[in-house]
Amino acid sequence: MSIAGPIQGDLPGQVALREWVERRAEYYLNPPYGPCTTEGCPNASGRVLLGQDDPRCADCRSKSAKRHQAEMFYPCDICGAEQAFRDPAHRRDEYLCVDCHKANGYEPTERGMLSKTQRRVGVTHSMGRKPVCIAAGHGTDCKGEIKQRGKRGELCNFHNDPRKYLKNKGS
Repeated sequence: MSIAGPIQGDLPGQVALREWVERRAEYYLNPPYGPCTTEGCPNASGRVLLGQDDPRCADCRSKSAKRHQAEMFYPCDICGAEQAFRDPAHRRDEYLCVDCHKANGYEPTERGMLSKTQRRVGVTHSMGRKPVCIAAGHGTDCKGEIKQRGKRGELCNFHNDPRKYLKNKGS
């Protein structure tokens, strides 16, 4: 029984996934066994499970696979060159090649690994203001998150319930 093909309301990815599942099911009904064709492989004389379209053993396929380099498969957003990657210092969703990164002022080897977490810049409130605790400047410092506390107004965690705040902080 074949379930591949579109079902009403399917997305293209769902159809492709069902087709892939059927191909894998056919493969495992009668999987190919035999010697590995890679020269110098220790499984070259034995009988091992081979790949679906690849007459090599799993060890040889995994050694030649490009794993953990998912970003290296993207083309450059500017010039279309292969092996584009992101600048690790910012969160912009742009993939550029080495030359385009250099044109933007980033030398790829200078900050390949960030060793310090940079302070995150928050989004400006839609009304353009930062909430202020209504008890600020009255003898005690504000601590914790400032938010609306029912009819009492905008209070920080400390001024809302000092005992609970100090208990949670271990003071």
